[in-house]
Amino acid sequence: NVKAGGAVTQVADKALEVTGATSVDAGANDVTLANANNDFGSIGVTAKAASIVDKNAVALDNIKAASLNVKAGGAVTQVADKALEVTGATSVDAGANDVTLANANNDFGSIGVTAKAASIVDKNAVALDNIKAASLNVKAGGAVTQVADKALEVTGATSVDAGANDVTLANANNDFGSIGVTAGAASITDKNAVVLDNTRVETLEVKAGGAIEQNSDSAVLIAGRSSFDSPETIELSNLNNRFGGPVSLRGTDVTLGSDAQIIIGERNIRSLELLGAPNRIGVADSLARVSGITQIGSGNQTTSAPAAVGTDSVTQQTDSSESSGSSEPLFVFADVARPVPSGQVLVIDGGINVNFAGTSANSSSNNSGNTSEKQ
Repeated sequence: NVKAGGAVTQVADKALEVTGATSVDAGANDVTLANANNDFGSIGVTAKAASIVDKNAVALDNIKAASLNVKAGGAVTQVADKALEVTGATSVDAGANDVTLANANNDFGSIGVTAKAASIVDKNAVALDNIKAASLNVKAGGAVTQVADKALEVTGATSVDAGANDVTLANANNDFGSIGVTAGAASITDKNAVVLDNTRVETLEVKAGGAIEQNSDSAVLIAGRSSFDSPETIELSNLNNRFGGPVSLRGTDVTLGSDAQIIIGERNIRSLELLGAPNRIGVADSLARVSGITQIGSGNQTTSAPAAVGTDSVTQQTDSSESSGSSEPLFVFADVARPVPSGQVLVIDGGINVNFAGTSANSSSNNSGNTSEKQ
């Protein structure tokens, strides 16, 4: 136990070897215990700037500081029921070992981690600094953001739970294997392809440098608006998905799945395939009577005349997944770089109402879907 009225440091090349608990209180002064051969069982610190090095694993006791730097040769954990209260930046480097800072009363200004599996809990808002890990779990009582110009590089799964608060992980160099979010408004940027895990949000923005997909057993639940921006394909085909507001799309070939209504907002895509019961058209010729659409042969395909802006086509495809062997077709809307005027959306739900070239016509069927441009 060390208590000092000034800074606490170490003599060069000396080591602190304490098998049990260490407590260092320097008040508003710095604590620098950064010699390479230190070996603590657990350590707690009160300081301005605190720096701790342990050649093996270390458990952190109560720490109150303006900044915290921890480097360990093994796992970094916490003593049960203790808290890390750091008003400024925290940096924890455990190399290829785990970092588990999951006690309920932790409160970080910002935190960066290098680890195998990283788990972070903050009772308030938290800003994420550079993080390099194989997996990342963040749970916060406030908004989760990023320090400017920093990156989250997580090769495996990332889970971020901010409750009803916002999650903004929009820095350009982020790179996730997969990511799931619970939040109010969520914004995710990945410089490469990204896979979405279970996500429950009020609104969602995803921007990726590669394809946007979802894990097959995960659902994306969005109460309001969403946007997906990729130079490649977008495939969110789970029928448990829910898109509560307009979905804006920028990509090549897009597949959206849901057993509920899908509203398509502004889009710049090559094709759009909609999967799910409300998006099915009941009979093969149900679009044949709609202005500008002509039935092709006897199969389940139709096509439209060119739209006033861009090129549109509508097709129907047999749903091969129907266990009953039914030939109920799916509705596929293909659209090449066709802008939607401000305030207009394409709604998929209900009887058929198609407006491709400024005029609309209505049709109905026994098991109908609806496409309509509307204000």
